[in-house]
Amino acid sequence: MYEFPPSICNDKWRPVPRQPDADIFYIHCTGGFRGAKVSDDQWHIEPMLEGGEARAKGFLTGEQVRQVIRIGGLRKLGFQSSGWFNGRWRSSWRPIIPTAENHFRSPSALWSDISSNMFCTARSQQLRELETADHSKIAEILDNRTVEERLAQAISLSLRSMDLAVEKIAEHYNEELVNKMYAGHVAGQRSSNSMDQSLFAHVHGFFLQLGSARDYLAAFIANRLGMDASHGKVDTMNALRKELRSEHAGIEPILDLLIEKKWLVLQEDSPNRWATAGWLKKVTNLRNEIVHRRPYGSVYAERFGWVIPVCAERGLYRYFRPIKREQQTEDDLLDVISAHDRACTRLFFQAAQASGLDANMLTLTDKDIVSLKTTKKPSEDR
Repeated sequence: MYEFPPSICNDKWRPVPRQPDADIFYIHCTGGFRGAKVSDDQWHIEPMLEGGEARAKGFLTGEQVRQVIRIGGLRKLGFQSSGWFNGRWRSSWRPIIPTAENHFRSPSALWSDISSNMFCTARSQQLRELETADHSKIAEILDNRTVEERLAQAISLSLRSMDLAVEKIAEHYNEELVNKMYAGHVAGQRSSNSMDQSLFAHVHGFFLQLGSARDYLAAFIANRLGMDASHGKVDTMNALRKELRSEHAGIEPILDLLIEKKWLVLQEDSPNRWATAGWLKKVTNLRNEIVHRRPYGSVYAERFGWVIPVCAERGLYRYFRPIKREQQTEDDLLDVISAHDRACTRLFFQAAQASGLDANMLTLTDKDIVSLKTTKKPSEDR
């Protein structure tokens, strides 16, 4: 049996570095462009090509940043809040919610709070009655969810994973734009590198999670209509579509939202049968292609990206990565993802409102705290 020596590699050593506390706030856009908030209404924009290198330029007001975005024909993707606290890295993403004035609470957060509030209403008393904070008993209570709670939480987790995929794709675009600026490749030179594999994975993850959120929402609707969503009978949008009848319209607000958007429609040749249409049909077809028929990056045209001048005299460029679709060859990947992300974000934001359930932010009082344990930092023992 191998035994560790009493001393391991003590000839040379150094502490693993820890970053000092810091906060970063970005607004990410299509094309790899982003703005960094420095202070109240003071922004840097990046990257801008100047003197043969990528630079962050500032300061601009929020309105000036929006003007640059419009000039570039770009689209806002979301807000990234990140940084370090006590050496720990953290990052969160809040998508742009179309028609909403405040983007602070994402659909993922709303559905998480819906699930949590349903739990608090139904079983928080069980936690308060615990004589000792036994982890197994707490876990048993927390995991004993109703179908509606479980599906609301599943919607939240899928949307959060989808947000993470968009964040990573946006970061990839930004990195590639910066790299090509420094390399002087801003005149359409096509190239690829090993980091493309990460891009392919995040694209796959985006469409996979979007489809999961769609199907969890379908199961949520089915459960409220009294269909069996607990044992897999009606657990996808396709299964819901097959079970729906004309009389179901008008009795479930989230279903009515889909009907109002004309994303679920009665078939002309069978007036008591439903079909998907519009955006829901379009995104389902693309999702099935990317997830089931061929992964993104398997088509030759998708293996290379390049930079396009938007306003070269001002140093404004964008990164372009094609996605191959039927009869369309030069659509930018992030533009396509942005369009579907916005439609999906708006749907789940409106669905949370239409549900009639409590989506208020969860708050805790001293009565809600079952157990509290604190630990001292090593430095506090000295």
